[in-house]
Amino acid sequence: MTWAQFVTTFYDWWGTLTFCVSTLFVLGYGLTSPWWKTPFGKSLLVLDLGVALATCPSFLYFVFGIHLMQNRGAAIVVLTASAFITVAIAYRVVILWTVRRGTFWRNLRQKNKETQGPEQPDRQTD
Repeated sequence: MTWAQFVTTFYDWWGTLTFCVSTLFVLGYGLTSPWWKTPFGKSLLVLDLGVALATCPSFLYFVFGIHLMQNRGAAIVVLTASAFITVAIAYRVVILWTVRRGTFWRNLRQKNKETQGPEQPDRQTD
């Protein structure tokens, strides 16, 4: 077995495993959790759906011997899925940044309140 054959076989095997795990996650999480109610749930489902779409050709080739990468339509699906994954990761970064930013300011305000002690009423000096 040459190095190129080994890498191709390993890539197809790993792509098949990734496709199966991603598809099982999408089905399991999508059917059992209210994923649409939270931004994190949406990002989890969208990212794994993109991974499943991107690795679908490896699965089809490894299991059924169907070689989709010679097909222009299949190549477009894989490239679109890759772009979809990039957008999903960017969306997750925005979610995390938004949540962390709010938490940071909330913690800072709480810390300032704790260090200042209870508020004193304004004294009027005459």
